[in-house]
Amino acid sequence: MKNTGFRILIYIIGLFINAFGIVMSASTGLGVACVTCFCTNLSNFLGITLGNAFTTLYVFYVFLEFVMLRKNFGVKNLLQLCFAFILGFFTDFIKSFLVLTPQGLIQQLILLIVSLWVLALSVVILINCDLVPSAPDGFVQVLSSKLKKEFGNVKVFHDIIIASLGVLIGFLYGQPEGLGIATVIAALTLGKMIGFLEIYLKKPIRTLCGLSVN
Repeated sequence: MKNTGFRILIYIIGLFINAFGIVMSASTGLGVACVTCFCTNLSNFLGITLGNAFTTLYVFYVFLEFVMLRKNFGVKNLLQLCFAFILGFFTDFIKSFLVLTPQGLIQQLILLIVSLWVLALSVVILINCDLVPSAPDGFVQVLSSKLKKEFGNVKVFHDIIIASLGVLIGFLYGQPEGLGIATVIAALTLGKMIGFLEIYLKKPIRTLCGLSVN
């Protein structure tokens, strides 16, 4: 029980780091990471906050997991809904006070690179807590298992698709937002960054959580 409580704490820290990365990437002025691109356009299209857009998308991811897993869909998958609302809250909370205004292309690129590593770090933490993956990563995990492909490679494919859908939604209301060089870079590199950090951080994170290292 003690380990479970500690794992939950680390997981929530991972969610907070994830929300931090989301807000950082949205502040670069070069576009945003792929899931954020989708949610930015969904937010504009539906007239809701960015945090609520994330919650809406994450609920849909859980539904897709249910469709793919059917009778193997368990409590861990369902609990992703709870953490979807926590991430939405964290995103709106951080966005309310974190104001980043990079000056010039060099500062924008530095902020972009840092934000992508922050996002990658959060994903590695959430996955290796082995508690409840964030909904997009839970979906990618299920999909990679079904396809028998590595998580990082499926993540790249997923990111390209979700960013493209975000742009499509943007065109529905007139002008897509969030699309930029950052979106392309994130689509091509974030999955690889996750795979790189996984090599070095999987063991210490799982050890910290009191879990065996597979």
